[in-house]
Amino acid sequence: MFATQLPALAISASAPVMTGYTVSTNHSSDLVQHSTDPTTGQITPVTDDQYIDIDVTFSKPIQAAADAASDLAVTLAGGTTGSYINPAAPDDSNQDITDSFSNHITATANGNTLHIVFHYGFAQYNGQLTVKPAATDGSITKITGTDGTPVQWTNISCIAPNGVQLSTVSQTPADPTADAPASVTKKVITPTSATRAMVFYVFLKNGQPVGTFSPMMGSFVAHYHLYLTMDAPTYTSEFPSSFNAKYGSQYTMTTNGDTFTITSNKNADGTVADTTGDVLDVLVYAYPRDRNTNSDKTALNAAIAKADALTAANYTAASYAPVEKQLSIASAMNNSIYYLQSEVDAQTAALYTATDNLVTIAQQQAVDDFIATVSALPATITLQDATLVSSLAATYAGFTNAQKTLVPSATLQALQTAQSQIQALENPSASSAVSSSSSSTSSNASSLVVSNPNTGEGTTAFVPAAVFTGVTLMLLVAGSKKRRS
Repeated sequence: MFATQLPALAISASAPVMTGYTVSTNHSSDLVQHSTDPTTGQITPVTDDQYIDIDVTFSKPIQAAADAASDLAVTLAGGTTGSYINPAAPDDSNQDITDSFSNHITATANGNTLHIVFHYGFAQYNGQLTVKPAATDGSITKITGTDGTPVQWTNISCIAPNGVQLSTVSQTPADPTADAPASVTKKVITPTSATRAMVFYVFLKNGQPVGTFSPMMGSFVAHYHLYLTMDAPTYTSEFPSSFNAKYGSQYTMTTNGDTFTITSNKNADGTVADTTGDVLDVLVYAYPRDRNTNSDKTALNAAIAKADALTAANYTAASYAPVEKQLSIASAMNNSIYYLQSEVDAQTAALYTATDNLVTIAQQQAVDDFIATVSALPATITLQDATLVSSLAATYAGFTNAQKTLVPSATLQALQTAQSQIQALENPSASSAVSSSSSSTSSNASSLVVSNPNTGEGTTAFVPAAVFTGVTLMLLVAGSKKRRS
């Protein structure tokens, strides 16, 4: 989990020092208070309940008094009070009361961690959450070390998450040579329960905010209201009015159900305005993205360096295109402070996968030759074809996974059929067993499983005993090389 790390302070050697914190929100539908229609029995959510959990870590074990929360002052959206359902009123009365945040905060100690739970139920407009000492002099007295020494507190400030999330459906870097502008498609995921709030988003190009950007409000906003009846497609339909009003001259947002797509506009003459490799993205702007995430990009940089060192002309265009795409996305991420460690790690893996699946020109030629040779096998196989067929099986087994994906299933089936025919010729009495069980072998033949990465299915290739030793040796050598690499 992301944790905000705090700078070291010069303080008493015995005082527990606040070293970091994490903030999360709870959106369980069980937390939402409801009203019940006395006539129909229909239950309707009636309040904007949400819980914020704050885990504050210290340099050493701490203890907290039962009323430790009174040591802290909490503000949300600049306020210290909110509207709550009156717990003394009947469930169906929907009676609101205005109450201080301090009546809805708990703080408990567990080892080096102070766990703060803040329950609120009102429509926040900017989500700015702060937690600091309640005393004007900044003192803390009810949260101490085990020896009673007050902790050293550092003020907490963040944009509380609303619960709305985005997942990437597709991301297309710009390619002017293919008349393709940069675009990104996101899926909107809405929570079961959330406060009505202004949800902020950061719009990125090559990892950097586009246009004017506010550290308090991000790039643009979409108002997530009526969450109790609003589904993801309805909420998504509200995005374009806000986005296009600000960015419409350069970018266009469209929606389709619970997804939205942002595409760079073309120039007046119809040409692509982007530069090759430009990447667009949109992220929810709230904790922990409302600051530098400080994600470790060491592995990402290594993957980028490996991809940068490649020469495109050495590889097939089809296998190199994914490398170019993933390299552009990785470079944009490397140029940004807003991505979480899990996202950096996932993109690192995606770039390595792309480079691992490269096919050289020579490897492609080997695949083409293999396909042509299998296609040229005679319709009636004889024992004179045994050496060639076993050699083809060994060739396929030695292909990289990327090469194997290029071999059609029909080609593999033709090879298997040829091997089965040879098996039947060498041992006619076993032919019926061969057709009923791919694991059948005879004293004159052994079997080799041929797996097709396209389908994940395996077929059994029969190889005459006279040549199987050589095939086995080739496979062992190939496997050894793979392990060493």
